[in-house]
Amino acid sequence: MSLLFVVSWMSAVAVTALPCAAPAWAARTFKICNWLFYLLAGVAVGTLAVLAYVEFFNSFHWYTDAPDETDSTWLHGLLTVGRFLIPAGAVAGMLFWWVAGQHYRSTDTR
Repeated sequence: MSLLFVVSWMSAVAVTALPCAAPAWAARTFKICNWLFYLLAGVAVGTLAVLAYVEFFNSFHWYTDAPDETDSTWLHGLLTVGRFLIPAGAVAGMLFWWVAGQHYRSTDTR
């Protein structure tokens, strides 16, 4: 069980950190200060995390579940973990706007 936790944790870090780099780069490069951009970027990253969750657990459930178990669907993932991951992404996006967005505004002295 601990190996499963470590592998899923590492996958979650990779799945969420890499997509967060693109909006952060865009915000820094184009000096985006609008809170809506950060909110939508957080929602998008949360939605990608749901997709990664569904694909990750569908890839090895044959080993742990009963033989008649079916794959999780995208909709099932949205209804189960999506209700936690998508709002968490939105909150993270707004937190990023609050912290980094203020920094990007204050460094715009050209």
